[in-house]
Amino acid sequence: MISRIFIDRPVFAWVIAIVIMLAGLGAIRTLPVEQYPDIAFEEVIIDANAMQLNVRGELTTTTATEFRLLDYLARHPGRVFSRDHLLDSVWGDARFVTPRSVDVYVRRIREKIEVDPENPRYLKTVRGAGYRFELPKGD
Repeated sequence: MISRIFIDRPVFAWVIAIVIMLAGLGAIRTLPVEQYPDIAFEEVIIDANAMQLNVRGELTTTTATEFRLLDYLARHPGRVFSRDHLLDSVWGDARFVTPRSVDVYVRRIREKIEVDPENPRYLKTVRGAGYRFELPKGD
């Protein structure tokens, strides 16, 4: 005789909700994993696969959000992105984030990759529009 497995519906729904939430947060990954080429310019190397930033020959510590923002901008050189677009693309559904949060992260990134953060060469502000990443001429 085959016995039926009893599943409590509220518990089952709770487990499914947790799995869906974890999938949305990126805690559960699906295969295959995409491989991204490194972005290298002058003395900066962005390795998206290892989430590592190398500046002037030294591994530079970044937060996950700083790295995602830098990687996103560097993969779209010359394109201007509004704060709202960057929030949607990099932060996703994160709560308690304002468009001015982008400014704080851009400042932190500049402090890490620019020789002179007050006069940036790579991560430029486009007044009234947003931010643009510029690769040096010849790269």
